[in-house]
Amino acid sequence: MNSEFPIISFDIDYTLFDTDKFRMYVPSDLTMWDIQQLPFDICVYPEVLSVLPILQRAFRLGICSISEIDEYQRAKLTRTGLARFFDPDLVFIGNDIDALLKEMKQTVPMLHYAVDDLPTKLERIKVVYPEVVTVRVKKGKHAVKTFPFQSDYEIDDLHGLGRIVFRN
Repeated sequence: MNSEFPIISFDIDYTLFDTDKFRMYVPSDLTMWDIQQLPFDICVYPEVLSVLPILQRAFRLGICSISEIDEYQRAKLTRTGLARFFDPDLVFIGNDIDALLKEMKQTVPMLHYAVDDLPTKLERIKVVYPEVVTVRVKKGKHAVKTFPFQSDYEIDDLHGLGRIVFRN
């Protein structure tokens, strides 16, 4: 991956990964399951595997994901095959957004695009990276909710991201 490429940071749940579908298969507490038996691979949104390779040609791709259990988020990336699209130096997963963004800012001084389903998280990212273009993916449990923070763009799925990043 070319270190000169602009950076796009993605959330995992409701952005790359269909968490609602996953919960249909695994409705109970995740810690009760063997991580190797969880059906991560069937829960990637359909457009993700076609869009990420195209973006990867012109951008460095990263992850900024908040999760109570870091191990499960990493398993989603590896078990689905998505990890191959992301620069390992740009993968940030943790349970505290402020600590995560502080660590991220030390490693990633300039972030060009942030893609997430949750406007409150995009707002926090915008505080740390005022120049970032925020893109809200309207999927999952937050899709129809309105929030005080308005992202720069809203898309229904990742196909819309290409139209944004390749015209800017």
